Amino acid sequence: MDLKLDRIINKHNIFFYVLSLINIGILSYLIWKEAKIIIIIFQVFISSIGGILAAILTFRLDSKGKMQNKRLDKYADHRNTLVQIEHELAPTRVSVGNNIKALEDAVQQFDSGVPRLILRMYKSDFSTGLSLRLINLELINDYSKIYILLKKINSDIDYLNQIVEKIQLWLEQEKDFSSLLVAYEKLIRYLVIQCKKADKKILDIVAKCKIALSLDEQEEKIKNKYRKDGKEVIYSFPKNSLDSKKADIVQQEKRPYIDGENPDQTFMLYLDLKLVIKQRRTAA
Repeated sequence: MDLKLDRIINKHNIFFYVLSLINIGILSYLIWKEAKIIIIIFQVFISSIGGILAAILTFRLDSKGKMQNKRLDKYADHRNTLVQIEHELAPTRVSVGNNIKALEDAVQQFDSGVPRLILRMYKSDFSTGLSLRLINLELINDYSKIYILLKKINSDIDYLNQIVEKIQLWLEQEKDFSSLLVAYEKLIRYLVIQCKKADKKILDIVAKCKIALSLDEQEEKIKNKYRKDGKEVIYSFPKNSLDSKKADIVQQEKRPYIDGENPDQTFMLYLDLKLVIKQRRTAA
């Protein structure tokens, strides 16, 4: 009886053992399958992240390349603007110099008691917006100052011409123009100071442009630095170098003309009031 009972118990133990193995196998299979799904999901996630990161990196590199190309274009525009400023202000300085000579002669005549009217003054012609194309703060400030000063001088020349025209008209009509003559004298004394100031500022900025354009050894380094950081281009203008360059410019302007050159002729027209009045009285 006990033996039979033991056999039954053993059969039940084997059955439960086999059932346990089946459960373990099923559970293992489910865990493996679930893990496989998780691994697939993880691989897909990693692939997606990699694609996104690659896209971001490509975008950043592409944007950086485009930005650097734009900076190189801006730097080239800056250099071209330096050349343009130099070429525009050189003839402007000649015009300002002619005005200074005419104004000084007129002031001298007033001081000697012989009023003289200037019938021809030269206005400055220059481009607008050039300072917006520069990437050096010192040159931006210098050009902005000379631009504003030359505009004021042009406006004063227009007003001076109006006074001259009115004096001539009142002279024809034999009206008293003494008040206009007082205003004229004050204006020419003021203008000679302003023109001398403009002449000095023009010489300074032209010299600086020449120095900036002649930095051959440092040019590539300056350009690459701006291409990388996009910050202000810094130039050094030591006083001795600036004075030397200004002296070279003045010497070049005063050089004797060589054979075959046709120098521009400048004629300043005047009207000596006392002489005109005297002639009219004599004719009358």
